[in-house]
Amino acid sequence: MDLSVNARLSVQEGLPEAWEQLLPPEPPRHLRRRWLSFAVRRMPGELLALSIPGATTVGALVRTPTGRRFNDPYLLLAEGCPEHQDRSERPWENLAESEVLPSLALTTPEYAFAASGDAGSVAALLTQTEDWARGQGAQTLVVLYVPEASLSAAFLREAGYQSAVLAERCFLDVTWVDFEGYLGSLSASRRQSARRELRQHDAAGLVEQHRFLRPHEPALVELLVRHAERHGTPLDQKGAESLLHELCAHFGPRNLDVFEVCTGEGTVVNFATFAREGSELVCLLTGTDYDRDDARDCYFRTMFYMPAAQAFDMGIASIDYGIGATETKVGRGCRSVVMLSFRKHLQDRA
Repeated sequence: MDLSVNARLSVQEGLPEAWEQLLPPEPPRHLRRRWLSFAVRRMPGELLALSIPGATTVGALVRTPTGRRFNDPYLLLAEGCPEHQDRSERPWENLAESEVLPSLALTTPEYAFAASGDAGSVAALLTQTEDWARGQGAQTLVVLYVPEASLSAAFLREAGYQSAVLAERCFLDVTWVDFEGYLGSLSASRRQSARRELRQHDAAGLVEQHRFLRPHEPALVELLVRHAERHGTPLDQKGAESLLHELCAHFGPRNLDVFEVCTGEGTVVNFATFAREGSELVCLLTGTDYDRDDARDCYFRTMFYMPAAQAFDMGIASIDYGIGATETKVGRGCRSVVMLSFRKHLQDRA
């Protein structure tokens, strides 16, 4: 449905059929159709595609809190990001819902703000989006998960938005050609720990395997369910099976890399699954046999050591590890990027 109220600004519910025609030849990953549509349920409301000639973004109009703790503007700004309670600032902590909602939230299912276009076009899109949101009765406009040092952060400040620290996102930049090069990028103590863990795995008869994801993966389903139980995530066997089927159908199996540690008999002990997008790997899933004493070390091997060892040969320049567990990721060579929220009141306040 087209919700436009301005001849220049287009606002549509869902992605239009001609979405790709609105984007530049190499759009931001977070604006590509398969990344917007795969986890669209993470949006805090119906996905809205907003565009003017030369600029596009997406968001959702939030009228009441949705419970989506990582992408709900009110919950994030009032209670902080669940994975970063120690760092998240809470500018709405003492504000009632009625003081800030409805709110137009510019965000994506992958917990990142994304817009295409040059700075002038994006600024024009933002201005017209504010006018549209006012017309819809929105009291605030919120932009979520903006890198602190980005051009987007700079123009949002210039446009009068107030910022707050929201979370940290971790990336592993591939600057080596082999595993020894990766180890050389770590601290001496972490390097020694990694070598010790790998020797222990060899002594225990554990082996590595790198392959593509398959639609039917009973062993991975079991580990996914156990991982979910461990972390209090609602995922049963049927849900885990559906998730893997959906991944394969959505991205294509040959775009989904599985790194496994198995026993000599072939039993999977731990796995991590990544999606390929050009020269980038994006971490999607992990699962572990928590009954094993070496479960934690196996996790490090599939999440960090194996992808790092093979990244150069795979043509990978960066691995996106998302938000959460910052200390663990930085200790394995990642750089941490501070992500901000930006907010502006759109209506006159008494």
